[in-house]
Amino acid sequence: MSFDVVPKSWQAASEQIGGGFFGYGMEQITSAENQTLLAAREPRFGELWERYGVPPEWERPPGYETLVRIILEQQVHLNAAKATYERLNATLPDFVPEEMLKLTDEEMLAATVSRQKRRYLRELSRAVLDGTLVLEELPDLEPEVVREKMTAIVGIGNWTVDVYSMFCLKYPDIFPPGDVAALNQARTFLDTKERDEIVKIAATWSPVRTLATYTLWHVYLIERGRTYEM
Repeated sequence: MSFDVVPKSWQAASEQIGGGFFGYGMEQITSAENQTLLAAREPRFGELWERYGVPPEWERPPGYETLVRIILEQQVHLNAAKATYERLNATLPDFVPEEMLKLTDEEMLAATVSRQKRRYLRELSRAVLDGTLVLEELPDLEPEVVREKMTAIVGIGNWTVDVYSMFCLKYPDIFPPGDVAALNQARTFLDTKERDEIVKIAATWSPVRTLATYTLWHVYLIERGRTYEM
């Protein structure tokens, strides 16, 4: 599976939605202009907005703490991940990689961090400290370069990059093929249940696939009576 973020050059995609490079906080994913573009590509999104409302402008501050939280959210219920994050935050005197590396296995276990994710958090912390991953430079890089740099770190896969890119870097054109909620919700209104076919259809929503993803998440949560705290 190829995880293509933007099918054209990033500059070309950004020009289609009326702006320059989309760094953090520079563009609104849920803007009226983006809604118009997406509804023109798939009118059923307009029907979803009429019924459920436009999704929130989900975003998080870029940086180490947010990336840790997204790693904790991998393959677990979001409420469980939030509880682990809060315990870890209470354990650390300062939420920085230096302090993370000082934690013992026992302290991390007390915060309900699994053995696998202890390794991931330590790998991330070392990469940030030794300059292998410079989080401050990511907003200025092309999406494919961001993906290459992030996935070089043990514990960071394509789903983590996708979520960080949408929430923190405000990339407008991402559909995460590895996200169960987005895929399941897409299956409810597309004419296929196959993952690869859904990804192929989602490519036609470019260059505003992030708004599509936000909409699918929004509907998924509402239909299940859930909320998502950033």
